Amino acid sequence: MSEQQQQQQQQQQSASCVGRSRHGGKNDLEAGSSTRSGERKFVCQQCDKTFTSRQGLRQHTLRYSGVRNYECLECGKKFTTKSELTTHTLKHRDVRNYECLECGKKFTTKSELTRHTLRHSGVRNYECLECGKKFTRKDHLTTHTLRHSGVKNYECLECGKKFTTKSYLTTHTLAHSGVRNYECLECGQKFTTKSELTTHTLRHSGVRNYECLECGKKFTTKGHLTTHTLTHSGVRNYECLQCGKKFTRKGNLTTHILTHSGVRNYECLECGKKFTKKSYLTTHTLIHSGVINYECLECGKKFTTKSNLTIHTLTHSGVRNYECLECGKQFSQKGHLTTHILTHNFVRNYECVECGKRFTTKGDLTTHTLRHSGVKNYECLECGKKFTRKGELAKHTLTHGGIKNHECEECGKKFLTIGALNSHVFRHTGLRKFKCDVCGKCFKTKPDITRHVKIHF
Repeated sequence: MSEQQQQQQQQQQSASCVGRSRHGGKNDLEAGSSTRSGERKFVCQQCDKTFTSRQGLRQHTLRYSGVRNYECLECGKKFTTKSELTTHTLKHRDVRNYECLECGKKFTTKSELTRHTLRHSGVRNYECLECGKKFTRKDHLTTHTLRHSGVKNYECLECGKKFTTKSYLTTHTLAHSGVRNYECLECGQKFTTKSELTTHTLRHSGVRNYECLECGKKFTTKGHLTTHTLTHSGVRNYECLQCGKKFTRKGNLTTHILTHSGVRNYECLECGKKFTKKSYLTTHTLIHSGVINYECLECGKKFTTKSNLTIHTLTHSGVRNYECLECGKQFSQKGHLTTHILTHNFVRNYECVECGKRFTTKGDLTTHTLRHSGVKNYECLECGKKFTRKGELAKHTLTHGGIKNHECEECGKKFLTIGALNSHVFRHTGLRKFKCDVCGKCFKTKPDITRHVKIHF
């Protein structure tokens, strides 16, 4: 018997075994109920899909046998039947004749369209007993439950990352290949899969139909909303063994761990700066391209991404929910508070090779080293004064007739920035929380103690 005949025999045996009857050896799938027209209904026990003939069911169950003899010459993907291969090749030719009347999305086959329409119906009959998440199809539920089991049998030979399904691994390997054939017509960003491009284009459309009931923030996809809601739950089950920081998602923890490893494989060809993730590099390159499409309506400052703009607007809102228990200083972001706390612990692991001054974060050290370089590329058009950083120039320009919108309720004095106001308000409290380590003298603000310390050296 030839190898091909043996494989065909294995397929037939596998197909006949799926749904073996509990009633005297008959196929349990065949023993299902009849339709209203009198036709027999054959149901796949694996995914609940129904067929009008036994042959159709057997053809379908071949996909669960694992035998895939039909290979696509275009991309190497293998299939259990020739018809599946034929359908697949249509995707390479981008033939999509079946359109969804609900959203306009097109598909290569009618069955794909039928499965897609279930999403619009809102009917989700398959519920995960572990977390309560519901699905439109049984096979989607089956794939989902693998995440809870922790079983990841498919490992990437490139980086060692493991996945629950072969399809997830296949999609992941595209990231290593560097092949990005799907380009966004709006901004030129390229993606490895069409689904990634589709999700990305929603950002440009401005359509955000998924709203968080907790804070009102809106998202382009339900998945992004689901991820966001975890931040409100306070549940952070993934802890970094290096520093103790906790995360809501394992993916966020994995990304964070890279910061400790020091491994930064993605380098900017423009300035040499390196990053732990390719997405971080992509966002960074926008700075060099000059593409700054997101402008703050409050002060006119522009940003490369909408998320950076959103973070920036918090400084204008005056909302500072994160307070330092050590000195009472408040911050608009938790990350800023975390960085600030390091100043109290006197943890300064980053030392300047030029002058020996130490810093709590690498970013502060990088900013400091620019002063030694003498490079000042940012010039004030008003007076000609130059600065090493764009942020310093932005603050300086406010002094040339900038509107002082931030007023002290205690004495009426006005300031250009809310940061300057906060520093001033501290003077009214009478508290002197900043102590000089040399002579013990206390000061109300950090700038005051900084100026004082200089007299000792």
